[in-house]
Amino acid sequence: MGELLTDRITPGRVIFRDRVFEPEELQAGIDDLARYLTENIPADRPFIYLISPNHVKFSIGLLAIIKSGHVCVPINPQVGKLEFEEMMADSPPAAIIRVDQDCLSWDYAREIIPQKDAASFSEQLADVCLMAYCDASGGYKKAAMLTSGNLISNAESIISANFLKQGSISLVALPQSHLFALQAGIVSPFLSHTTVCMSDHIAGRAWLKSVAKKIKTNAVTHFHSVPYVYRLLARLPNFQDTMVSVKSAVSGGCKLSFKTLKQLRSLGFPVAEGYGLTEASPACTWHYIDDQVSENSVGKALSCCEISIRDNNFEEVPPGEKGEVCIRGKNIFKGYYNNPSDTADVLSHGWFKTRDLGAMNSEGLVSLHGNFKGMLNVSGKKVYLPHFERLLRKLLPILDIKWECEAIPDYGDLVKSLYLKLDCRDFSESSVKALLRANFPPWYLPSEIHLVQ
Repeated sequence: MGELLTDRITPGRVIFRDRVFEPEELQAGIDDLARYLTENIPADRPFIYLISPNHVKFSIGLLAIIKSGHVCVPINPQVGKLEFEEMMADSPPAAIIRVDQDCLSWDYAREIIPQKDAASFSEQLADVCLMAYCDASGGYKKAAMLTSGNLISNAESIISANFLKQGSISLVALPQSHLFALQAGIVSPFLSHTTVCMSDHIAGRAWLKSVAKKIKTNAVTHFHSVPYVYRLLARLPNFQDTMVSVKSAVSGGCKLSFKTLKQLRSLGFPVAEGYGLTEASPACTWHYIDDQVSENSVGKALSCCEISIRDNNFEEVPPGEKGEVCIRGKNIFKGYYNNPSDTADVLSHGWFKTRDLGAMNSEGLVSLHGNFKGMLNVSGKKVYLPHFERLLRKLLPILDIKWECEAIPDYGDLVKSLYLKLDCRDFSESSVKALLRANFPPWYLPSEIHLVQ
């Protein structure tokens, strides 16, 4: 086994629910949980699922799983029933850690659930420390295998680009199971020995006010979130006073509208935009201070990678011309678990083919112009229509299906209307809605459902 992530990073200070957790306390928690996992979970059964809301125990669990020699599989607690069943079948875990959000201390007997029939270790997992389910363009979600080297190289680039240094305090207003939040809110700050301020609940107007209060009270210097959060924060009457301590703000997950970017910058707020993918650990580009930002631009390549725009013959196109965004670097994932065919489709001569449509000017500034993946981006959460349709057909006797999608600035895409023709008259629109709510996470749900004859 190569170098573990925990060989390189140790926790810094964490502020959570108005309590300060010092590095020594966090490290003791990591060591104790890692010891428990080593003693109770077989070493040749690699996967441990970490299902947790935003919580200080998420960071402890993440690093303890990796330190114990297992592979951490972070799972959003809102994951849909059908998706979760398929994940369990694809990578059967040796244990599931379900964090109790109401308790700051651990109850191992209650929160760690050993599983039967777990997957065995295979050579493809050598040096893999984290696995994240992502791309479902082929109809099935795939698990990207990430190594410690992938995460560390990306973190080092973020630390450099984002000027993380002694005295920095980072807050990420995103679910920690999202790789952007995990990297910017745990790995990068811990590697730079800086402080993290954690926000727990991720919903509602009260949560937004809570985030604003945390920023002001704790003098947060580095803030990361998705566009709609920035848009809502900018509407606060005391926005400039609230955000006065923030020296660096990064928007990711989906496209920040040029209108909101200009509004924030007119208020003197230093927001920049980045671009990334799970397979890239995840950050690839960043707006640097002197970049000339245009409407579709997402910055220049981070130091851990290089970017090339390629045509259908995999030839590099001239500056300014559109093509597929391709990325090469130490941050690029090892491959998809148990899926050599799809891995070969996206990794070519060291380049990761993102299936995103983009362009790059002569100064290296990348702009995005869509994708080839049948993907909707719902404020950073991805909905792949082939995957959604396949799961719908498992639930319903569908004869025909049509979508009506809508792009909303700073929010991303959504399924506005779903039209279904069913081979059964026993369903009503309300019963179909209830079935979808029971089996899919909120970002999958269409605003309207219509049953057609």
